[in-house]
Amino acid sequence: MAADDWRRLSARMLLVHPFKEVGRFVPALLAAAVFGSTTDDPWWWALIVTVVFVLIGFLRWWTTRYRFTTDRVELQHGVFTKQLLTTPIDRVRSVDVMASPLHRVLALAKVRIGTGAGENDLVLDGLTTAQAAALRAELLHRDPALQTGAGTSEDVAPPLGERVLLTWNPSWVRFAPFNPSNMVIVLVLAGFVFRVVNDLHLNPSSNAQIHDAITWVRGLVLPLAVLLAAAAIVALAAVLAMAGYLLAFYGFRLTADEVGHTWHVTRGLLTTRSTSLDTRRIRGVTINQPVPLRWVGGARLSAITTGLHGRHDEDRSRGEADLLSPPSPLPVVLALACDVIDPTVLAHPIAPHGPVATRRRYTRALWPSLVVALGLVLAGTWGPLPRWVAYAAPILLPAAALLAWDRARRLGHAIAGDYLISRTGGLGGATHVVRTDGTVAVVVRRSIFQRRQGVATVELATAAGDQGYTVLDVSSQRATELADELLAAARNA
Repeated sequence: MAADDWRRLSARMLLVHPFKEVGRFVPALLAAAVFGSTTDDPWWWALIVTVVFVLIGFLRWWTTRYRFTTDRVELQHGVFTKQLLTTPIDRVRSVDVMASPLHRVLALAKVRIGTGAGENDLVLDGLTTAQAAALRAELLHRDPALQTGAGTSEDVAPPLGERVLLTWNPSWVRFAPFNPSNMVIVLVLAGFVFRVVNDLHLNPSSNAQIHDAITWVRGLVLPLAVLLAAAAIVALAAVLAMAGYLLAFYGFRLTADEVGHTWHVTRGLLTTRSTSLDTRRIRGVTINQPVPLRWVGGARLSAITTGLHGRHDEDRSRGEADLLSPPSPLPVVLALACDVIDPTVLAHPIAPHGPVATRRRYTRALWPSLVVALGLVLAGTWGPLPRWVAYAAPILLPAAALLAWDRARRLGHAIAGDYLISRTGGLGGATHVVRTDGTVAVVVRRSIFQRRQGVATVELATAAGDQGYTVLDVSSQRATELADELLAAARNA
């Protein structure tokens, strides 16, 4: 087949599209079910809905085509409005291959070609697994002398040997309950379940076992009942967090090709995911150590890569493309980071930011906590909230003080060779190590409160990762010196 011939995705996607359309049209499905249940022939409505989903799936498959040329990948799709998306091959930053359980049964894969253009990433949902593997090898191991054809094995560069950098250890699942993002997911899930139970007017206490358990808890003294309830919630959250960890990171494996130009990550239990990164575009690393994870000696490593927008990407599937390790022991993460950057950089001493920065960490944490605690005390004493809320509210103050202490203790920065090191603490604690030769701009910010206290925040703007890395609350003199050093490094690059 010629290089510029348009191709369709695998016809096996006709078995996948109807299930995908169910998610798109849940309200219409519910309406059809309700309306059909009030008629004499409800099966007609089920048949109509099934035919509609199959037809929509067929139209999506029929109108989606793609092709490869010598210098670009093109995707054309749209049932009513045609869209043509073009990706230059030389702008490819990552290749992400995902396979849901249904995709795996049908030997299909979804390929996202990352270019750094955000929502304009090119997605081919419906390649065979062989085509996806060939495409990944072609895009990231591409010999300029080769012509990109239809994705056949004749057009693909010879496979390169791999060097294993990191292999998942089942014991690492112990870090799952201490990952703040997992806790947020658990809380959201609990809120959703509570909302469904409330909206459907369900009464769990109507179950005999649940009713007996509630009666037994009510018979306990209040402090003991609160402790038991808290322990049950924590245990449930831990189990759910570990389940989520296994779904996301089971079988995690990081490998490098024999020339070191491409790193390849594979992971996932039910939905598998394979991500390939061009190491020549990596500009540093981020060692994520939020407070709970640091308590148990854990950390997580991400790459700072040109064209990938890191953890702040609104699309979670893109925001995890820079992941180099799951939550794992800190020594493992540090050893892996030394494969990315010069080991001497990580050993460089970090300069603290002084007493003013420390004082600002405490005031910024304690004042909001004091206001919230006072509001909860008032609402629990004279307002609609239970009285125990008023008793528990003061706990916010020591918790905020502990968080402020950690943020102040961890705050620091350094210039180590060609790298800027910026370290923060707290719930979002991380150490960013980013190359200075890719500096686009240096911004020095001083709020009205910072000016009164003689400190400033310095931000390094770059095209990689989060696109901005800040050094908080350094003295005004040091801010000027740091900005000059960063600009000089950029000019000398």
